Amino acid sequence: RPLRYDSVKFMATNVKSKSNKSKSKSKSKGSKKQGPTGAEAVETVVAVRSRFQVAVKTHKIPRNYATAFLGLLDQAEEDQTVLQKVVLVDVSCGAAYATALMETLRDYEWLRCLRLWRCGVGCNEGIATMAPLLRSPSLTTLDLIDCGLTASGCEVLARVFKTNPSLQTVCLDHNLVGDAGASALSHGIRGRSIPLDLSLQYCRIGSEGAILLAQVTTGLQGLNLKGNDLGKEGIDALATALRSNTTMCTLGLADTGLATDPMSLDVLCEAIEGNTTLEELDVSLNPISSEGGRMLLEVAIMCAHLRLLHVTEQIDTDVFRAICELNASRTVKKAKKRGKKKK
Repeated sequence: RPLRYDSVKFMATNVKSKSNKSKSKSKSKGSKKQGPTGAEAVETVVAVRSRFQVAVKTHKIPRNYATAFLGLLDQAEEDQTVLQKVVLVDVSCGAAYATALMETLRDYEWLRCLRLWRCGVGCNEGIATMAPLLRSPSLTTLDLIDCGLTASGCEVLARVFKTNPSLQTVCLDHNLVGDAGASALSHGIRGRSIPLDLSLQYCRIGSEGAILLAQVTTGLQGLNLKGNDLGKEGIDALATALRSNTTMCTLGLADTGLATDPMSLDVLCEAIEGNTTLEELDVSLNPISSEGGRMLLEVAIMCAHLRLLHVTEQIDTDVFRAICELNASRTVKKAKKRGKKKK
């Protein structure tokens, strides 16, 4: 479990205008992307506070949770900015808090990022209640990590994927998604006009779920399946899909049983050679042999588009060092190109 918190934290980031021109105007109007500032922002925050206070009383939300969120609104009001990023950790009110959030932020047009970690809102009732909020056209990032999400909740999210093209990044790590949940999500991903970056680490997905996700990789720009026992069939299906894919930039296959069957590594290497868009591949925490490590190194050298290759430290020392040096050189080159473009 990568997340460790000792107490409840409910944080938000308020984005201020970057423009140095006409500061007085920016305070009163702001920009469409960054939201209003000044008096208009204060008015917006006051309205959100009022809705939240009503929801707290209606759904009997514990005072410490309510105080945390109200404190954030107080800070936003002081800064004269609107709330755009919300992170809620270790709140166990389940469906009650999900309902309070939905009622508070349902018509709020400035929410860009919603991250809920170990909050229990992934239960069937909770996720269904939050669906209208998740369809908000302003929402681009959604995290529901270790929130009790099941296959039924994934069916709700699949409908959200279909109806909210603005959603770009979704993290569902440490939930009981399983093959049934992966099947539901694949239906939501299929046909998306804007590819999704999806993380499903440690979600108990097997070969069946991996095969179904492989069929919709054209609707993904990133897929992280770390910690799922995908089996040979699942890994081969993903590799085969990768060969002709033109949207995927990142693929996470760490701790998935890769290299248990040497043929799967061969299929993956051939797929990387045929692909032209993959920039990052993570195959760490897999029992890759020294020979397998050399195969990956040779492919990485041939494929200039592969900027980062993550492997286990237990492979041959010289191969591991060579891969690290290759990663470093390509990262530096990309950073220099970005610097030139800015100039």
